[in-house]
Amino acid sequence: MSESGFGRLVGPAVLALALALGLVPLAAYAQSRLVAPREGNIWNWTPHQPTRGATHAREKAARVALPPQQSHHVTREVERLDRQLLSNGQ
Repeated sequence: MSESGFGRLVGPAVLALALALGLVPLAAYAQSRLVAPREGNIWNWTPHQPTRGATHAREKAARVALPPQQSHHVTREVERLDRQLLSNGQ
């Protein structure tokens, strides 16, 4: 008995479809286990928004912290630019 061309394609197509449908839930489950949830400022189970004290401590530990005088100068400059941008927008 000879099979038609259509009959030869149906078997592999059904097998491929069943395999693909079987792998979708597995891939979704694996992805959900690998990606940490992100809710608000909490990413990867830790606060994402650092505090000023935590940032300063990390900079100091890495020896990249600015001296206090220079830090205040930078802060004042940023605040001046912020005021300038806000006044130009009005």
